[in-house]
Amino acid sequence: MLSANMVTRALHAIANESESVYSTSQLLSKSRTTMRAIERASAVSELGCACNLLAARVTSLWRLVAQFDQDLSDGQLRSFGELGLRAQTLAALFLLDELYEEIRNDPARYQDLFIGRFRSIDDVVSFIFDSLAQLSHIWVRQAAQRSLVLTPVVDIACTPTVVYYAAIRNAQQSIAMLDCNADLHHFLTRGELRADAPRVASACAQLRAVLHTTLSRELDPSLFLAAALFAPPQRHNVENKYG
Repeated sequence: MLSANMVTRALHAIANESESVYSTSQLLSKSRTTMRAIERASAVSELGCACNLLAARVTSLWRLVAQFDQDLSDGQLRSFGELGLRAQTLAALFLLDELYEEIRNDPARYQDLFIGRFRSIDDVVSFIFDSLAQLSHIWVRQAAQRSLVLTPVVDIACTPTVVYYAAIRNAQQSIAMLDCNADLHHFLTRGELRADAPRVASACAQLRAVLHTTLSRELDPSLFLAAALFAPPQRHNVENKYG
C-alpha cells in the first residue's frame, strides 16, 4: 500500500543523488585538462553508476506518484522539478490525511497545537490544501502552455520553457515558505514534540521535511548518455521521459 513514507524516502533519495551526479559532472568538466586519464576514466565510470542509480530512483518515484496523478500516468512530465512538485504534493496530502485521522478523534488533546487562524485540524488541512492547489494551478498552466506553443519567441526571457522553469522554481520556494507561516510553524513544531503521540510527531516532522525537499537540479541529459556509455549495456536511461 502506497504511503507518505514511501514517497518521501524516494524524494529525499533523488534529491541527494541528483546533487551527487551534478557535483561529479561539474568536477569532470572543470578538470578536463588537468585530470590524468586513469583518474578521468574512474570518475566517468563513477558518474555512469550514479546516473543509473538516479535513473532507477526517478523511475521508482514516477511509478509511485503516477498511481494517483493522471498526468504522470499519461506520460506527461517535463522536468525533475515537476516530478518533485508532484511528489511533494502527494506526500503532503498523505500526511495531512494521517494527521486528520489522528487528531479529529480527540481534538481537546491537541488543542495546544492550534493558534491564530488555526482552531482545529480542519483549518490546517484547508490552509495547506488550498495553498498547494493555488500553486499547482500556476505551474501546471505554464507546463501546458510550454507544450502547446510551437512558434519561436524572440525574447528568450519570455520563452515558454523559461517561464515554465520559473514557475516551477517559484512553486518550490513558495511551498518551502509555507513553514514560515507563524501558525503552521507553531503547529508543526509543537506537533513534532508530542512524545505522547508518536504518529502525530512523525507526521509533523515528515510534513516539514517534505515542504523543504525540492529537486532543484535540472540535470543535463548528456549525463544519462554517459551512464549508457560507461555502464553495463542492460541498464537503460530515462531521459526520454523529460521532453
